[in-house]
Amino acid sequence: MLEYEDLERTFANVAEVLNPGGLFIFDMNTRYALSVGWQRHPAYVEQDTEDLFEVHRPSYDYEQDIATLRITGFIKEEERCCRIDEEHRERGYTLVEMREALKRAELLELACWENLREMSGPKPDGYRVLFVARGGSAEEMRR
Repeated sequence: MLEYEDLERTFANVAEVLNPGGLFIFDMNTRYALSVGWQRHPAYVEQDTEDLFEVHRPSYDYEQDIATLRITGFIKEEERCCRIDEEHRERGYTLVEMREALKRAELLELACWENLREMSGPKPDGYRVLFVARGGSAEEMRR
């Protein structure tokens, strides 16, 4: 979801197919996680086993608020290694933007946590947020 409209459209599609009383539970990286947390190491080894070697190389475009994660892996297949290259791009959204997109889709936020074990609310320097939402009527959304 590289554009805010993608986030809005995703939430609208969820609201459209959600069963009455059904819950929508999701988590997202925060803008802080992508712009600061991911950038702490220019490259790091994610996995190093006998059959797999995987290196991650993150970067962040601060003008567009888009993180890029380049993954290079080598997988052992019989007597040879195969190289795999992937590129993942992700936009960082603020809590305000996430909540506004939920409201526009008429999804009612029931809970938002940064730490599920402690059930603590989101912090400015948190890495992920987990939301629980359900479809709401127009009246519920105004409250």
